[in-house]
Amino acid sequence: MKLLVAHNAVAATESDPSTLDVLEQVRHISEALTRAGHRAEPLPFDRDLRAVLERIERARPDMIFNLVESVEGDARLHPAAAAFFELLGIAHTGSPARALELSTDKHLSKVLLHAAGVPTPEWVSCGGGGEASPGKGAACCAPTNDGAFRGVPGPWILKPAQEDASIGIDEDSVVRDPAALPVKLAQMRQRFPTQPILVERYIEGREFNVSLLAAPGGAQALPVAEIVFDGYGPGKERVLGFRAKWDSASPEYKNTRRSYDHPAADAALVERVRRTSLACWGLFGLRGYARVDLRVDDSGKPYVIEINTNPCLSPDAGFAAAAERAAIPPERMVRHILEDAVCLPRQPN
Repeated sequence: MKLLVAHNAVAATESDPSTLDVLEQVRHISEALTRAGHRAEPLPFDRDLRAVLERIERARPDMIFNLVESVEGDARLHPAAAAFFELLGIAHTGSPARALELSTDKHLSKVLLHAAGVPTPEWVSCGGGGEASPGKGAACCAPTNDGAFRGVPGPWILKPAQEDASIGIDEDSVVRDPAALPVKLAQMRQRFPTQPILVERYIEGREFNVSLLAAPGGAQALPVAEIVFDGYGPGKERVLGFRAKWDSASPEYKNTRRSYDHPAADAALVERVRRTSLACWGLFGLRGYARVDLRVDDSGKPYVIEINTNPCLSPDAGFAAAAERAAIPPERMVRHILEDAVCLPRQPN
């Protein structure tokens, strides 16, 4: 089978590791496809849709392996490539555009989770056209006397609503002092002026993620990973932020690791985390592969904090690590993903 491996076009001058990583994914997936007997060519995707279409028409692929994460640096356009392929009637891997839209927008995804009864931390969206309540300025941004911010109890974690790869999230994203919240919110809104900022209850406790891979009749949960924060003292927030993921020189990167070795006492908790993650597959209409990130409070209750559709497939990323732990080689992983490709038939006239 001939495939085009679509990815966000990367400028020659790009230096952001979270952006450059997509090129490593292209290499890794292309090699796995070749070993599985397929032919693969890269397809850079940008706003020049006419040029993209011309490349597709010349290549005449049987399917497109979709690794597009953003378009010209705009994470809000994450679903655009999938939507384009679906309009053309070309089969593509990963989740459909609708699922990508629901999961890329953290506010929308939390609305859906909450409505379905899947636990997710309380939140409110601020700015970017998504004001939760009228008014501007520090007065409307101040927590109430009971320590809640528009009904969201503290402490809080602030996130840009439409970024991935932990962009905009680090230790200082956690706010414990109510007086500091308006200042941090103003900083975030200045940095991300075109999208809402989520003010979410910060769940004290442990962090897990569960990689999901397509299987007959739905999805299989790969081994559950716990994020272990080694040597973090009581004054340092346990946040899997941008530095922990991308800055190899930072102490956060060096002291944050995945663990698949759970003590027997955690068996029920791990199963609950697994079941909660699997519930997201059908709820969001996911396809191919995904990753669910969760926090677990001191009572053992898991909360979904993010649905990652089409997560990173680099060899050192969490999904590949979970597949390796499950003894699934890259060739078999891509076969599962190809077999669950999206192919929307044209509607009859």
